[in-house]
Amino acid sequence: MTDIRIINGFEFVILGDVYLCDTPLKATHKGNSFDWFVSLKPTNVKLLDAEESAYVVFFDDELVYIGEYSTTFSDRWLRNKKYLWHSDNIDNHAKEALLQSQQVTIWITKDPYIEGPCGREFNMSKIIEHEILKIAPPRLNKRNSGLKRPTHAVRVSDII
Repeated sequence: MTDIRIINGFEFVILGDVYLCDTPLKATHKGNSFDWFVSLKPTNVKLLDAEESAYVVFFDDELVYIGEYSTTFSDRWLRNKKYLWHSDNIDNHAKEALLQSQQVTIWITKDPYIEGPCGREFNMSKIIEHEILKIAPPRLNKRNSGLKRPTHAVRVSDII
């Protein structure tokens, strides 16, 4: 059975556990060469090709980051089919958490679709990300943190 977490009413399934591997990826970033050890052990390799989804990162039981990707998880996050590569912010914090013996996990939305007009399905991944950011922005989110609707804002349909 797949582990599920409910976050602000949205279902997320575990994509995998993050770990420090024995054999590093030889990487270059911003002109600097280094060895990279942060890797992913997926719970189901098919999830690596999941289409557009919101995702969350947990350090132990703390939600530390939310985002969304537009292609597949592996296109956004993985290098050489195993090494995590997201951003300096997330990657370095994940490495530090692992060195401190914290469990690092990544979860993706189970079904980010809603039915719209004329029976069309719409992916709500960006909306899910923004809703969680508005309610309680995770500590590692920089972009869009603190999103709040202005108190003076009015819906267009209420104006016309």
